[in-house]
Amino acid sequence: MKSATRYFLISLALVAVILAGCSEDTTMPEVGEGSFATLRTHLVTNDLDLPDMFTDWLILASDIEPNLAAYHIMDTRSQDLYDEGHIPGAINIALADVVTAAAQSGGKPIVVACKTGQAAAYAVVGLRLSGYGDAKSLKFGMSSWT
Repeated sequence: MKSATRYFLISLALVAVILAGCSEDTTMPEVGEGSFATLRTHLVTNDLDLPDMFTDWLILASDIEPNLAAYHIMDTRSQDLYDEGHIPGAINIALADVVTAAAQSGGKPIVVACKTGQAAAYAVVGLRLSGYGDAKSLKFGMSSWT
């Protein structure tokens, strides 16, 4: 009998602990000095707020093909895929090095290409946050080029 009572009390205590830990405190912390307020102000001031970030950030292969020399094109695919075929004049660069390589753009608009366009989209967000507001992702990646 003592054993059954002990298990009952332990179970009751466990349920109480679980229920007490599931409070519905929905209050948000105040945004103040040293928090996201500074970042948000910077992003909005520099037209890097999300609605602005994704405005005009894709470019079609047909838009760059007539004048490739006007663009700094970075291909983030593997060296093997790049060697199999790439956009003329494109440089092969690792995704992690895109922001560093952008310094070599010579002021030209930057176009980032990858296999399908997904990795290039990440690169473009990083470039735009780093001050390259004219960076674009090749829509549908190299599949649109070929």
